[in-house]
Amino acid sequence: MERRNSAALGEIQEYKNAFELIDTKKSGSIPTAKLGEVLKSLDHEVSAEELRIHEAETDVDGVGKTTFAQFLQLMVRVTSPPDEDEGPPPFYAVPSMDVSAQINLSAQLAAAATITEAKKQELKKVFSEMDSRKDGFITFDEYKCAMSKVGRPGLTDKDLKGAFDEADVDNDGSVDFLNFLYQWAKDQSPVQHDQDCFAINGFYMNMREKFVAKGASIYYMMVEWDEKDLSWEDFRQKIVGATDPEKAVKGSLRATIFATYEELELERPTIGDNGLHASASPFEGLCERMNWAGIKLSEDPFGKALLQLGLDEKTIMEWTKDPDVEFKGKLNSIFDSLEDLDTSQSLEKVKTIGKAKGNPPSGIKNMAFVFVKPKANNEKVQKLVKDTFAASKISLVKEGEIKGEVIDKDKLIDNHYYAIAQKAVLMRPKDLNAPEQGKKKFHDVFGVTWEEALKSGLVMNAAEVCAEYQLNSKELGGYWDACKKSGKMIKFCGGFYCGKIFSKTVHVKVGGGIEIEDAEDIVAAKFEHASQQDVEEIKKQFASYDTNKNGVLCLEEFSNAMKSTMNEELGAVELKAMFDDVDRNGDGEIDIEEFMFHIRSRRAQKIDQPSTIKH
Repeated sequence: MERRNSAALGEIQEYKNAFELIDTKKSGSIPTAKLGEVLKSLDHEVSAEELRIHEAETDVDGVGKTTFAQFLQLMVRVTSPPDEDEGPPPFYAVPSMDVSAQINLSAQLAAAATITEAKKQELKKVFSEMDSRKDGFITFDEYKCAMSKVGRPGLTDKDLKGAFDEADVDNDGSVDFLNFLYQWAKDQSPVQHDQDCFAINGFYMNMREKFVAKGASIYYMMVEWDEKDLSWEDFRQKIVGATDPEKAVKGSLRATIFATYEELELERPTIGDNGLHASASPFEGLCERMNWAGIKLSEDPFGKALLQLGLDEKTIMEWTKDPDVEFKGKLNSIFDSLEDLDTSQSLEKVKTIGKAKGNPPSGIKNMAFVFVKPKANNEKVQKLVKDTFAASKISLVKEGEIKGEVIDKDKLIDNHYYAIAQKAVLMRPKDLNAPEQGKKKFHDVFGVTWEEALKSGLVMNAAEVCAEYQLNSKELGGYWDACKKSGKMIKFCGGFYCGKIFSKTVHVKVGGGIEIEDAEDIVAAKFEHASQQDVEEIKKQFASYDTNKNGVLCLEEFSNAMKSTMNEELGAVELKAMFDDVDRNGDGEIDIEEFMFHIRSRRAQKIDQPSTIKH
């Protein structure tokens, strides 16, 4: 999606004027039933069916109200020109999955709309002074130079890069004026969260951005081996390594990448950016070869085997979308059903699931699709992966690089994570099929039933969260990472994750007891009888981080506290998200009560850590 910074700023007031023809009290929302009148005033004639769809898109919580941010997101969608080069959709494509860029733009528009014209002109002068090349964009070098002129002692290049990356919501290495306005507005008005908010697959859009950003690419390898020499489970655990690189088996690729990331010229790996992806099963390997490498079903060895069983092509293609299937009276996703099975085992199980009559062929090797992820894609990592495979009798069949522009245009990453993307963007939480086991886990971890959370409007998909709280995909990703680190994330089933990204305000008594505004806040309740010794210990920690001794922690002091307590450095976006989450009253500072609740919550939630996401 092309940048629209100059045009977008000019459109903000027009959209706002039209919106306020209905919102005469300037409450920030209008009855969704009045949406047609606003569109008509902007010369957007729509049919009754189109209007029904638009109303459903904007009234995300089903209460009959549309906020200005939701309206702007709709206008971005309906005014974005179609891609003239866009051909027929891929074999199992996700429609309109450029929504990540649309969400980023609508969030920026909504934030810019809150700034007065006088302040915009003032900020325009500041921006122009930074923009030394006068091309309408600030590069990191220009930003760094400007910061040195205003005198920001103590800020390292890493600190400056983190701040710059936070403003660069488009991930293209530069900041335009709309980005600049957005970041200023966000700094002035931290996200308020007076109720709990549960996000579905809140990591997806930020993850997608990493694959399609300017200069991004992956390096893929199609590999095969004899299942008698190496089981699929051992391939994933002992050769590739666990999703969390810190917990991966020593000698595995992810463990090695984590241990030697500086020598490999990488940033410190994380669960999401763990170096590489590898197929979880022979069937997923088939899906990935068809998607990324364009291999036809009838030309792929495993695909031919499925057809030989007697499965029809339509059924196989439907399975590439990871639907629930029945096996021995139980429903489970097809991907989860076949995970870690060797080729011979997979074919036998698929035959039962698909009620096929044919006999599975013998002698087919295990075949996986592996790729080095964008943040790790360099020649050193590529060599490490190839050498490791060669030493393990894993043959390299085909290899190559795919650029981010192709990944974006052909929606390769959206197809790859179809089940995740669909739930993050297209489906509403109330329409999701939540398994009973997942519902139980939701209640155990969060202290409220799935049905109660849905009924109260507390559960949103990733797109809805961005619209409701005017977040861009990078910021939502930061909140997601923070909730994952604090144990507030669960997995319902394949492609279906839920994280509690915001919590309602909870007041803590420093004396050892607590006051709970929400009687169901079971995490806080775990500390009702905390010892005075525990309280004094946390007080001392707080005092050591409060370097200017003013009784509160600023973002920089909180960063130092997290480095000490978590023994790792957080990215700028993730750090800001965690800071906002801990700052429960939204005043931009963390007092002793907020700090104490955060530390105690982290300790309690170590008792029951949910499963992590497979990437």
